[in-house]
Amino acid sequence: MNTERTRPMVSLIIPAKNEGNHVRATIESALQAQTVYPFEIILVDDGSSDGCCQFIATNPSDDRLKRVRTEGIGAANARNLGAMHSIGSDLIFCDAHLIFEDFWMDRLLEPIRQRQADGTTPGIASTDAPDIVGYGQTLDQRLSVKWNGWQPAPFPCAVLSGGCFAVSRNVFFDIGGFDDGFKMPIVF
Repeated sequence: MNTERTRPMVSLIIPAKNEGNHVRATIESALQAQTVYPFEIILVDDGSSDGCCQFIATNPSDDRLKRVRTEGIGAANARNLGAMHSIGSDLIFCDAHLIFEDFWMDRLLEPIRQRQADGTTPGIASTDAPDIVGYGQTLDQRLSVKWNGWQPAPFPCAVLSGGCFAVSRNVFFDIGGFDDGFKMPIVF
């Protein structure tokens, strides 16, 4: 029996605007990382002017890649649009400047697939400081966001990092996705 056919499809959604070479490196890393899940990557090009997303249109090397173009709708709305174009039973939202380890997707989805959580976030570190890792975020008494430290097992987390998190498709659409009232900042 082919186990890949029995596993649910995952949609990796990446909003990008003028991300330079980071977009290509992130997508190549995701395609090279091992996983047992079939997945698609939806790149939402939110009005980039630096050509960072052109490599998909000019050299479609993998049929798992889909590019959706918008004209400056902002990160939250770009993520919602990517979700609308997705087919996965689980959605993973990632920034356009990440590097992935083998089986990262599997570990991220395990609590969701086992119905222990509706959403999960991995440990996240900067490539410039890989020893400083944040594990989701919490709120202090003043409602300021701060990173959680390492935990030996999955734990409840008040804030899923927008840089990378997974959520079941049903939960995402049941809560209405990201708040679509966020507007682009005005630059003077």
